[in-house]
Amino acid sequence: MRPERLIVITGTSTEIGKTWVGASLAVELRRRGTTVAARKPVQSYDPDELASTDAEILARATGESPEAVCRPSHSLPLPLAPPMAAAELRRPSPTFKAILASCAFERQVEIGLVEGVGGLLSPIAENSDNLDLIEALNPSCTIVVTDARLGVIHNVRATSAALGSRSHIIFLNQFDGASRLHRLNRAWLRGQGFEVTTAIAELADALYGAPDGI
Repeated sequence: MRPERLIVITGTSTEIGKTWVGASLAVELRRRGTTVAARKPVQSYDPDELASTDAEILARATGESPEAVCRPSHSLPLPLAPPMAAAELRRPSPTFKAILASCAFERQVEIGLVEGVGGLLSPIAENSDNLDLIEALNPSCTIVVTDARLGVIHNVRATSAALGSRSHIIFLNQFDGASRLHRLNRAWLRGQGFEVTTAIAELADALYGAPDGI
């Protein structure tokens, strides 16, 4: 079942805060009365870390079970790109078709969040990456999570170029308003026509105002 609006969350690199943004956005949207569910179609993680998996974090934010967010067979306990993790673990790598199927939702919701793995062009299956997933899902909007540090302008421009004409919103994670560099980077990106947000409430507002808004 497809949500009324499908939102894909990607990033300019790995460990950029996609899961935190997705979970925080889900909490904010639910607070506003919007029905939300999330999917992590494939994940890899370090089993020795005490932190929750991405699926567990998203599940708590949406009120779902971790197994609904990410199929157990698509959860790989090794912190590598999923096809690499599967090969190292000597497990079958989830196919792109299976990953795509796991993005389905069992109940009708207003917003469905799908979080990718790593950066936009990081592999999620053999010969497939997050951009392939976005093209197959054809989401209402894509959220690109990055940071405001030195290098963000290149990262945003490169990711945006790959997305082409697809609707997308930039989220500068851990934006520090006291940092002149952060402020200058945000101003430059906005001056170039990018839709840039720096707070979860602002991101939620942008989704409401996006084409086919909530």
